[in-house]
Amino acid sequence: MVPKRLLVATDGSPSARAAESIAAGMADLLGECELVVLTVVRERERPARAGGSHLAGGKELEQAQALADEAADRIRGLMRSTQAHVCTSVVHASSTAGAIVEASRQGEESSLIILGNRGHGPIASLALGSVSNEVVHESQCPVLIAKHDSYPRPLPPI
Repeated sequence: MVPKRLLVATDGSPSARAAESIAAGMADLLGECELVVLTVVRERERPARAGGSHLAGGKELEQAQALADEAADRIRGLMRSTQAHVCTSVVHASSTAGAIVEASRQGEESSLIILGNRGHGPIASLALGSVSNEVVHESQCPVLIAKHDSYPRPLPPI
């Protein structure tokens, strides 16, 4: 089944930017599709005596929206076609991978998740980051993992 909805998860990392580039090329190939740029704001953990987790504040959500908007603008700048509808989504969640998988289940169209192989996580040296690894194993739709040194530009036309 050909996806009609591309979900690009971004955290601003080089790998996420590679995913953005691939998403722009995929949108050009697919033509009429929806391309959702997703940024996840994680709950901050607090010690249990301080009340457990803490919801992100307005400033964090504003920064996440700005990150998603910048990524969407970069994607639009890379696209050759204007048939794809590019939009943004900022989600607040306790699990980044869980939020990405859940977002892929939204809507009636088949989805394709595109994300970087590693982001701004605490162990950036791993070849496949914990978020991308979890998304691959939990997702019910196809997942494309981008490496930042593999795709510095949009895909060439066919």
